[in-house]
Amino acid sequence: MPHSSPTSLSSSKRRGANPVPVSTRLLPLPDEVIGELLIEYHMTLANLRRGAGDFRHFATMARVVVLTCHLFQAGYGEAQVDGLMEVQDALDRSHRKAVDTGVWGVDEAAFELLADLLVLHEAQLRAAPLNVLAKWNDKVEQGGKASAARSPSMRTAA
Repeated sequence: MPHSSPTSLSSSKRRGANPVPVSTRLLPLPDEVIGELLIEYHMTLANLRRGAGDFRHFATMARVVVLTCHLFQAGYGEAQVDGLMEVQDALDRSHRKAVDTGVWGVDEAAFELLADLLVLHEAQLRAAPLNVLAKWNDKVEQGGKASAARSPSMRTAA
């Protein structure tokens, strides 16, 4: 019986019986899916760099930061914990500035940190099996929904 490849990590695609065979869940995401995600992330970052973003762009990058940190803690990718916190702090500062000024963007220093983070995240996406990515993606989604009701901070937007 043929199974279609997942095109998203959305939990709505995995509710109930899992249509993805166990052997596939142990493999990394297909290159096409990784490519689509990276295009989205890089376009989001480019909009923020130009000051042409919005809250959705910040939320996307915050989500990537949180997911990258979770995957790092699970043993995927090489990073410095201080560096990961620096990225989060830069995104928080940029978000506060955007709220205050109405210009939804990041400065060059924040851009560089986020660009480096995307390189790390790409390596994680290429190494981590689908079941690990799905697990942490679900946790990030659940955490974001729960914390969005409490606070508009970028630390909780992911």
